[in-house]
Amino acid sequence: MIDSKHSLSQWSMAHNIRTLYETDIVEWSLKQAQLLRGRKFDLVDLENLIEEIEDVARRHKDVIEGLIENLLILILTVKYKPQQQTKSWDREVLICQAEIYKWIEKEPSLHRHALSSFRFCYKFARIKTSILHQIPLSTIPEECPEDVRTSVWDLINNEEAIG
Repeated sequence: MIDSKHSLSQWSMAHNIRTLYETDIVEWSLKQAQLLRGRKFDLVDLENLIEEIEDVARRHKDVIEGLIENLLILILTVKYKPQQQTKSWDREVLICQAEIYKWIEKEPSLHRHALSSFRFCYKFARIKTSILHQIPLSTIPEECPEDVRTSVWDLINNEEAIG
């Protein structure tokens, strides 16, 4: 009889934790940490915890992709509208470079992700550059020009320029 009461209360607690995930993820996260610290692994909302851990990686990857897109937009803009290059533009490039370097230094695997997602980033940087700076999309090649690719990689990999 004790086992069934214990099982019922565990089920109830697990159900409440899953409901908490849907209604207050912050409270859910704190509760998961508490359960893990208390080594109450049987009460951990494992499915959602796995999903959240994977989401952490996705968010970091999204950040590096956004930064690479921004850097590409800056470089494409000057390539196709050279009059846009100003001292302010130069500062924006350096700030973007420093931000990329910061994220890669904190999370080295993001460098591999930057390499593997470059084509994807270029695809959307091309579209955004066209929209932002009223450059006909047909003017910007579908494949990243080699000089643009080289400029981006030189900036990403040149830690001496940052600090």
